[in-house]
Amino acid sequence: MDELTRAQVLEHLRSDYGGLRERLEELSPADAARPGLVGSWSAQQLMCHVVGWEEECLRRLRLVAAGRGDEIKPIRRSEVEDWNTAAVERLSGEPWANLLERWVSIRAELVQAVETLTEEQFANPVHHLRVPLILPNFAWAHEAEHARELSS
Repeated sequence: MDELTRAQVLEHLRSDYGGLRERLEELSPADAARPGLVGSWSAQQLMCHVVGWEEECLRRLRLVAAGRGDEIKPIRRSEVEDWNTAAVERLSGEPWANLLERWVSIRAELVQAVETLTEEQFANPVHHLRVPLILPNFAWAHEAEHARELSS
């Protein structure tokens, strides 16, 4: 993947939900709660998962902005399933409409966080990857993957 400029990252964050937002906004709360839409997950659980990852991305960006990027610990592949389960459990009590609003709100906060990074913070590696390489995996590329799962 080519490294994105700050302007490209911001454009993606502002407008690119990987096709997932459009698909999820069509669902009623009852449909969103129905299990088995994406694997064993309901759309609501998927939304908890997506929101959880974007909140984690925001937390990490704020650490980078505060000069504390060294405090960021990578989530190992072996830990992802437990991390996903915890995110879904933590957010599962949120009403469907609130989850969708929270997602949009977090995106606005991600935009603000990227805008406040210095050029050095934006370009310097965090766990051997720079911010423009990390963000797609937390946001639009991650969402596009789940949108494809919804389509199948």
